[in-house]
Amino acid sequence: MLTMIGPAVAKKYASQVASQRCYAGRHGYRIFAQWLDDSKPAAQTAKPAAILARLRDESCRWVIYFDADVYLVNHERPLSEWLDDASELVMTDHHQIMNNGAIFVRRTPRMLEFLLPLWIKLTMAYTWSCTDNGSLMEVIARGYALGPGGNSSCPRRPANVAFPCYQSVFTKAFGPVPGRGGSRGRAGLKLVAPADGFNNHGCMSPVVDCSSPVARKLMASRYQREWTLDDVFVPPKIRKRQGLPPMFGLHSKASNPFPDRAMRSILQPANVTCRVALCTKIHQCGVWDFAQSLDSEKLAMYLSVF
Repeated sequence: MLTMIGPAVAKKYASQVASQRCYAGRHGYRIFAQWLDDSKPAAQTAKPAAILARLRDESCRWVIYFDADVYLVNHERPLSEWLDDASELVMTDHHQIMNNGAIFVRRTPRMLEFLLPLWIKLTMAYTWSCTDNGSLMEVIARGYALGPGGNSSCPRRPANVAFPCYQSVFTKAFGPVPGRGGSRGRAGLKLVAPADGFNNHGCMSPVVDCSSPVARKLMASRYQREWTLDDVFVPPKIRKRQGLPPMFGLHSKASNPFPDRAMRSILQPANVTCRVALCTKIHQCGVWDFAQSLDSEKLAMYLSVF
């Protein structure tokens, strides 16, 4: 597992990153943090470059990348639920933008030699809607939807033009966004149905009750580029009433309320409470409950694990 932490996010998203560390510890996954100087232009290419660097390690078969603001909610679901030998790029599908805040990448020659270098090159060369999200959509178009030599001809900006264009390319190649239990893609690409995914955004309203399906549908259509209800994180209590396990991950940056109200009511089902050992650089280890708030000393202790 891999995340990126910079000075602007290290303390702000401490609980989210801690949830990732807790999840990795529970399932025995190695976890790494790439320190990011987010004040530099190179920060836009840091994600694909960090993924590529990890994949070049021959002992690494998959890189499981999460943005620092992704809160892993359901720790009982193993990553193997989404991984298979036929896939090399696994993402949560969406009805509009393909968000790479959670992306699973397998070590293949094509990934190492073509797809990740192309993502870096395109991100550096042009200005995209939503930065590296836009450039990755072009990589998906060229690498999976259109075939060798293909070019989507979609504009890079603005978002309300670029993303519908890419979705039309993907729908023509892969079919429509699937409902629960489905996926789409081909030739190594797997786009997991939004309702089953591992990267869902939340209700963005500061005034409405985000646990209400009606409110979430309204917020999705008004504030999240016409995403549908399936694209939006469903609180565990609602999923339980539907007879489904809680959604795996909440991409919390665009989610409101967070963390105060949501941490109390939405993001702490019993199955995520666990304790993890945190070790300093001199190997002095202690036990810390990730759900506790971090002070600067604990944050420094936490970051030294990586």
